[in-house]
Amino acid sequence: MIYDTTTIPFRAAIFEVDIKEFDPAGFVEHREGVYVPLWLKRQQHRIYLRLFVFVNDVLKWGFKEPIIIWGSLEKQTMRIHPGVNRYIFNTVLKDLPHLHHHPPLKGWVIDWNCSHRNEYKHIFKNIKPIRRDKNGDLNMLWKVDHRTTVDPMNSTGEQFEDQYEFSPFGDNYLGNLDNSELKKQWTYKLESHKGFGCWYDGKKFYDIGRNKPIQYEINQVAGVYQLFLKHFFDVNENHFTTKYYERIV
Repeated sequence: MIYDTTTIPFRAAIFEVDIKEFDPAGFVEHREGVYVPLWLKRQQHRIYLRLFVFVNDVLKWGFKEPIIIWGSLEKQTMRIHPGVNRYIFNTVLKDLPHLHHHPPLKGWVIDWNCSHRNEYKHIFKNIKPIRRDKNGDLNMLWKVDHRTTVDPMNSTGEQFEDQYEFSPFGDNYLGNLDNSELKKQWTYKLESHKGFGCWYDGKKFYDIGRNKPIQYEINQVAGVYQLFLKHFFDVNENHFTTKYYERIV
């Protein structure tokens, strides 16, 4: 390898965008049913944090962290991480303006090959610089999560061993929001509210809550959030423009 002073691989453009009308082609994680069982399996042991702590915090204080959109003008592609769950919940809250009066969810675009945010003006609206300090900087913590994946074409599994995912470590990380008072509130809701059962494609996964849970077929991940609002936050389901679940008789 040759040392190259003409490239700056450690520099990227970062800017804030409005995602009110954001719905990119190919972003299917929020609308295709196949992601329902994946979500349920992944979150099974994190329901308290992923649903109650998260939903309770957003309803009280709004979305305090932006979603991160990794963009590539060069390839004409983009990917959200982290923030997919925030985006999905935001789509549900659009039907519930009486519950959500906070500033809208924002997005931060990160592009390694972009020199100025105006290069994205044909994609997003209300583009502006991210918040900076008096020196023009924004020093933040980043998480580096190990993501070992075995390549099925490589029997040794070596090819994907040293993979890591980078993401901003915000002040509102779910684990940091948890406290004894929230645990008491969740215990009360479990005792006083009727839970719901999660099904997909005729297969039962598990119940969320107790008290003879009502069973539902869920056809989009948004349906999990809708049911959680209905069963644990007393939201009238008639507010939902489209219900992404169906009661199993």
